[in-house]
Amino acid sequence: MTARSNLIALTAGVVLLSFGHFGCIAANQVETTPEITDRQKTIILKAGATTELELPENPTTGYLWQYDNSAPATCRVEDDRFIPSTSPLVGAPGTRCWKLVAVKPGRAVLSFRYVRSWEKDREPARRYTAVIVVKSQ
Repeated sequence: MTARSNLIALTAGVVLLSFGHFGCIAANQVETTPEITDRQKTIILKAGATTELELPENPTTGYLWQYDNSAPATCRVEDDRFIPSTSPLVGAPGTRCWKLVAVKPGRAVLSFRYVRSWEKDREPARRYTAVIVVKSQ
């Protein structure tokens, strides 16, 4: 081998090792499916009140929270936003935040599914249920 061939082989090896090393760091530090300590929450509100519901989300993996509302006349989702992580790591998970408004007395069930939009036939990676009980003022 010539000196030039050795240099090219050494450079290629360093580049490949660097990619593998950084890939391992990212894989160890970034969750693809966030952990949630409880799977269901009951929220009691007075009519006209608002609250926020937050769940960990990592859109860089393709996963996003989707929800169904059983009674939009009872509880309305007024805002749906993603709050990025303050971590300097690329791909760090953030938080999905929904602002809920208690419209009128009753009960609504918000069923959340943590899914990738292109995986139609797969079970969600996570599920979460929020039961909203709205009482009269």
